[in-house]
Amino acid sequence: MLIDEYQDTSITQHKILLPIMLELISGKGVKDYGGVVVVGDEKQSIYGWRAGERDLLLRIGKIMRTEDYSSLKFSHRSTKPIVDFINSVFGELSLRISALPDEMKFSWGYDSIEPFSDSLQGYIRIVFDNYGLKEASNLSSGKEDIYKRFVETTLLPLYREGGIDLSKTAILARYNADLQGIARELDEYGIEYYQESSLAITYLPVIKPIMYLLKYIVYRRPLKLLEFLRSDFCLLDADAMKKVIFVLNDSHTSKELILPTLQKEFASNSAISKTTQIVEKAESLNLVGLLNLIIEEFNVVTLSPQEHNLKNLHYFLELATLFSNQKETELTVDFKGFLSYLEANETNDILKQQSVENKGSLQLMTIHKSKGLGFETVITFLDTSRTARSDARELSIKTKYESNLAHLSDYDVGYNYTPLLKTAKPGLFTINQNKITIEEINNLYVALTRAEKNIMLYLAYKKRDSLERLIEDYESKIQSEGIKIGKEFLAILHRYLSQNSTLFTNDDTGSIFEAGMMRMQQSTSSDLPEPLEVPYQDFLSYNKHLGLTERAGLKSRVNLKTVYLQNLQPLLGELVHYYLSLIIYASEDELRRARARTINRYGANIDESILTSVLKKVDSFIKNNSYLFAGGWTKVFTEKIVYSSTEQEYRIDRLMIDEQKKRILIVDYKTGSIAEKDQIANYQEAIAELRLIDHKDYNVQTKYLAIDLDFSKQ
Repeated sequence: MLIDEYQDTSITQHKILLPIMLELISGKGVKDYGGVVVVGDEKQSIYGWRAGERDLLLRIGKIMRTEDYSSLKFSHRSTKPIVDFINSVFGELSLRISALPDEMKFSWGYDSIEPFSDSLQGYIRIVFDNYGLKEASNLSSGKEDIYKRFVETTLLPLYREGGIDLSKTAILARYNADLQGIARELDEYGIEYYQESSLAITYLPVIKPIMYLLKYIVYRRPLKLLEFLRSDFCLLDADAMKKVIFVLNDSHTSKELILPTLQKEFASNSAISKTTQIVEKAESLNLVGLLNLIIEEFNVVTLSPQEHNLKNLHYFLELATLFSNQKETELTVDFKGFLSYLEANETNDILKQQSVENKGSLQLMTIHKSKGLGFETVITFLDTSRTARSDARELSIKTKYESNLAHLSDYDVGYNYTPLLKTAKPGLFTINQNKITIEEINNLYVALTRAEKNIMLYLAYKKRDSLERLIEDYESKIQSEGIKIGKEFLAILHRYLSQNSTLFTNDDTGSIFEAGMMRMQQSTSSDLPEPLEVPYQDFLSYNKHLGLTERAGLKSRVNLKTVYLQNLQPLLGELVHYYLSLIIYASEDELRRARARTINRYGANIDESILTSVLKKVDSFIKNNSYLFAGGWTKVFTEKIVYSSTEQEYRIDRLMIDEQKKRILIVDYKTGSIAEKDQIANYQEAIAELRLIDHKDYNVQTKYLAIDLDFSKQ
């Protein structure tokens, strides 16, 4: 009998298995090849929330009355620098736990392991980000920008240099909500990823605004209207939002007068006009008709062209269609009934987000889902200021078992009772708090040990002072208050890296440390700069701790900022294509929204003066080619993907169709130094082969337009 992952077995499961296990090793009638093998790692016990009991593995020898056990001493996954880094971090953590006062100690030990491979290849990048000080200094919106800073300080620098292979890279986070925030930023940067989320489809950024508007139409809650107007569908600026709030708060404005008042006050605002018109038309539309109207009016397909967004958008419409067509239901088949249906099935698999598995894309997953997997590069997001999940407002069960885990020796069942339990039953309270702490440590251990060659770790914290001051305050209280795992991890990593790595950047709002070397990948995208070699250096005493040796012939650290600005052309070309992809008819409102989204996406990576100059050039281009953005075209697509008869994929910058006059115009923008005029002929051929076009006498024309981005003359 072989049982794996025993550290995640529950007491109930154990009691079911135990009689079978004891029978197999009882002696009488046992065959030579019979027996029981139990496998597990107590440091990977992370399923306490579903009754996994780590101590079952730790005590299995005593329970089975055997001392026949062995431990694995080698890591077959990670290279030497990664293994040595993990040994140092968790080895120190184990020592610090053992040094706590007796009443605060808990069982978490660590034995160092050896790498099976002697490869010295390995790269470590640790980012400390103080969003508390950023909020206090008004340098950013603090927590709201945390995911953007995560992507910009970990993934983007190496992605743009060709430093990592996305198909062998994973982003890990403790919570699904964090992954959703990261996914939004990846969408903004156009980085393809694969995410198997357990969250409902209604939480997707491409669906959320639709839900806001639908809830306003049904319940007439002003907050839902505000949330919709602030979403990416509308992108209302702060001044406009303030005026809308004044209208909604006006005691003289009844719910019935809100829409007419908004129409009057914001007659020139396209987003508000569209919103009020949709709300007014809703009464005459069915569910699917309303959803389609929202998607069409706000050009959702263009705003969110990523394949996973389109797949989920289509699935959401499919759900609405199925709901509308059902004959036997307790719910009314209307907007309100659909909202009730979505709420009732939020945790049901039928509302699970649809994933698009792309073998060449980045993978996003929770730490729990990553267990048992390995990746060449692991990028972990961790908000150390986030408190552990509270059991307030829910039934809470606290337990204490006898040493053999066969029977309860104490327990407590309460509702909103945990704070009182600390005084009423301090022993029981401490045991269960230690379980929470141990599981948090194990989550960190699982995350870091997924890496084969490269670790990037983003540690966010909230302190209106420096990291050193946060650590100093924590250290002064540890003997009286015990381990706080988020701060403990900050302290250990900061202390270790300060001694054994290179400080890349540093100020009170954060620090970036780097150590080791990374083998650069060959970039396959023509939109990326040429790959840069990030060289190995002798990082102070890093040789002693991680066993790295000096290699001759390698260059000193490249100033990535200087190199990147000198090779800015590809990024500027990407910016121009993105800006133009958001423009259909070039109305003032459309241009304003496109500018806001473009600045939001590229503002942190391109100098303000250059960004402003580029946008002015594109605005001038739009003005000089106004015929492209005039009305009269039945359908206009941007960044449209089409396939030829040989299954060759083409992405067309702008595709315009006039169904009345039977004409099609294909527009290709040139922003780089390499002209590919032959490519547009391929686009023309692919379009002509489409069933929609073939044999319908369409006149397919092409236009090749250059946009000058050469700043060297200025």
